[in-house]
Amino acid sequence: MNNNKEKRLGWSLLRKNIYLVLILLGISIRIISFFLYYYRSINSSFGLYSLGDVHLNFFDLNSIFTGEWIWNQSELAYPPLSIYFLFTLRILAFNNIYLFYFYSFILEIIVVGLFYVVLKKFSISNYKLIFGLVLVNPFYLACYVFRVYLSGLRITDSLFCLFLLLSLYFYAKDKKQYFYLFSGLAMCAKWYTLPALVLFIVKYLLEKDWKEIELILVYIGIPIIVFLVSPVFYLPNYLDLYFSWLSGHGTTSFIPIYYKLIPISLVTLIILIKIKSLSDIDIIFLSFIIMVSLMWWSRFYLRYLAPLIYFGHLNKQGKVYFYNFELKGSKINLKMNNHVLTFIASIFAAIFVIIIAYVELAAYGLL
Repeated sequence: MNNNKEKRLGWSLLRKNIYLVLILLGISIRIISFFLYYYRSINSSFGLYSLGDVHLNFFDLNSIFTGEWIWNQSELAYPPLSIYFLFTLRILAFNNIYLFYFYSFILEIIVVGLFYVVLKKFSISNYKLIFGLVLVNPFYLACYVFRVYLSGLRITDSLFCLFLLLSLYFYAKDKKQYFYLFSGLAMCAKWYTLPALVLFIVKYLLEKDWKEIELILVYIGIPIIVFLVSPVFYLPNYLDLYFSWLSGHGTTSFIPIYYKLIPISLVTLIILIKIKSLSDIDIIFLSFIIMVSLMWWSRFYLRYLAPLIYFGHLNKQGKVYFYNFELKGSKINLKMNNHVLTFIASIFAAIFVIIIAYVELAAYGLL
C-alpha cells in the first residue's frame, strides 16, 4: 500500500516538475554537443569540418583579409550585417577558431534564454513547460545544435533569431518602434523576413494608418538603407552576392529566373488576399514562407523554416483539437493544441533534416 502511495507521489512530482527535466536535458544536450564536436575536430578524420558552419564562417572571411571580397554562396554568403558580426567575432577570438566556436555556443544559449523571456512576456500558459519543449525540440536541435557528424551551431542564424526574438519581445510590450527596428535588423542579418516590409506597408495602406507607415519607413527603412543598400557604394563586389543567389544551385541554375519567381508570386498573392486580417506577428512569420519559396532554388535547407517553431508556440489563437477513439475496449481522449502540433511537426521535419544531412555527406564522399 505504501509502495503505491510512493509511486503515485513520485509520478505527481514528476508531472509538476517535468519542465525542469526538459530544461536540464536541453541544456545538457547543448553542452555535450559542444564538447563532442570540439573533441571530434581534434580526433576524427573530419578535423575542423566537425565544427560545421562555424568552421565555414571562420574561413569564409579570408577573402576580406586578402582584399578580394568574394561574395557568393560559398564564401561571403550573407548580407553585410552578418559579415560584420562574423568579422567582429573573429577579431575578438584573436583569430582562434576554437574561441570563435565557443562564441557561437554562447550565442545559442543567449538566444534560447531570450525565447524564455519572450514566452513569459506573451503570457503563454505553462511557459516553463513550453520552454522545455523548445529546448528538446528535435527540429530545433537538428538545425541549430547538431547535425549527425557535424556541429549544428550557426552564428548567422543565431544572430537573426536574436533580432527576431527582440522584435517579438518589444511587440509584446507594445513598443512598436522597437518592434520594427529589430525586425529591420533581423531582415538585414538574414533575408528570411524581408518580404514583411512590403506586407506591412500594404496592410497599413489599406487601413490608411499613416502613423504606422511612418514608423515602418523610419525604423525598418533605416537599417535596410544602412546595411543592405548603402554597401553597394563601398563594399567591393557586393552585388555579386545577389546574382549568386538568384542564379541558383548548380542543379537549378539552368532554370530561367521567371520560372523561379512563380512559387514566390503565388504565395505572396495568397497572403495579400488575406492581408487585412493578419496581425503583425502573422506577417513576420508568413514572410518566411515567401522568402523560402525563392531561396530553396539556391539551397534546399529545411532549417530556413526552423524559426517557425517560435510562431507555433507564440500563436495564442491556435485551436484545440479533440480526438476520441477506442483501443481494446478503452476510450481514449486526446487533446492537441498548437504546442503539441508544433512538436509533432518538428519530429517529421527533423527526420527529413537528418536524411538530407546523410545524403549530403554521402554526395561529398564523407560517409
